[in-house]
Amino acid sequence: MMRRVTAAAPDRRRAVLAWSLYDLANTVFFLLVATRYFPEHLAEQSGGETALAWASIPAMLAAALLSPALGAIVDRAGGARRLALAFTVVCCAATLLLSAIDSPALLIACFAVGRFAYEMAAVPYNALLPALAGADGVGRVSGLGVGLGYLGNLFAFGALALLGLDPKRDGYGVVYGFATLLFVLFSLPLRICVPELAAPAGAPRGVALLRDAFRDGFAALRRQLAPRDRRLFFLGVFFACDAVNTVLMQVARYAAQPAGLGFDGAGVNSFLIGVQLSCIVGGIAFGRLSDRRGGRCASLLAVLFLFVAFALAQFAPWSPLRVGAIATLGGAGLAGIWAATRHWLIELVPAREQGEAFGVYGLVQRASMLTLWPFTALFDRSVAAGAPSYAGSVALLLLALLLGGACFMRASPRAA
Repeated sequence: MMRRVTAAAPDRRRAVLAWSLYDLANTVFFLLVATRYFPEHLAEQSGGETALAWASIPAMLAAALLSPALGAIVDRAGGARRLALAFTVVCCAATLLLSAIDSPALLIACFAVGRFAYEMAAVPYNALLPALAGADGVGRVSGLGVGLGYLGNLFAFGALALLGLDPKRDGYGVVYGFATLLFVLFSLPLRICVPELAAPAGAPRGVALLRDAFRDGFAALRRQLAPRDRRLFFLGVFFACDAVNTVLMQVARYAAQPAGLGFDGAGVNSFLIGVQLSCIVGGIAFGRLSDRRGGRCASLLAVLFLFVAFALAQFAPWSPLRVGAIATLGGAGLAGIWAATRHWLIELVPAREQGEAFGVYGLVQRASMLTLWPFTALFDRSVAAGAPSYAGSVALLLLALLLGGACFMRASPRAA
């Protein structure tokens, strides 16, 4: 079904900026909570890195299973903006509860709820993109959103420093509260300025809508995976995002461990700021590249950036080269994956199926958690053996990227 924007849509530029500010909101939230401080918080409570896998994998798999149905709901009934904001509220509420918990098991459960809601919000949010950007501006708008998101990360770290907020002194709750406040504030423009996707005439409602969406969920998955090029695209996204998801959850821990980059707390923050700067440039540059050369070309280049960055970060003999590689090529590649693959998907899928396709895209991204558990388990095992090392863990990421790049190479750039 074709999705329509409601009448009296706000000024397009204002709507695009508002959509992009939500990308800023959720990127800031993810950096402060999921990347920087929650893994540290949970490791202190549990005594190891592997507990993070149990906090993330169930939530991601649940989101993966339900993403196609949610995409189908958006296609059938509109309401993408309302759904995105509703899941955002659940995510923020769960995150605030983290500050009141000191049990590892409850921390894992509460974080899983928040992470699930965070991931589900992305499905209807992404479905708003084609109507806002138009046929020729998807890559540019997608890249703008990614770039603004990482610019917001710089703002978040600067604001933490300016306000003198220190989780080691004040408790992790102060960071969780600050991250939630920013998420809410920068989500408000989406509610005010972005036009809603209207329901097609005769769209089902209530129980009938849910029944049809869940009944058709696996059928949608089969439809989207049936064309060879889409199947290769989704496999490539699966393997590439598997490496990316693990890095996003572990990069701050890697930077802090002596077996990794060996930074202290301030050094980790400075390192992450450097990564954000390259993400800003990478998000915008890869978005423009995908507009000019297509999503396939930009996606392949992003995978190459990530492969070189991870290999140098772990195996290069010179410390400044290791740090520089992950902070420049790695950051640009991380941002490029999101900007380029979103654009490539739109090039591969007819407009009437894009909500459904983004549901499958969400499923693939969220199910791509193969390496997180072995990554953390291999490191914990090396610590227990008295020889801490990330070599085996990083080798897993390189293998995942090779598989993703191979799938991308075999896929066509556009729909046949």
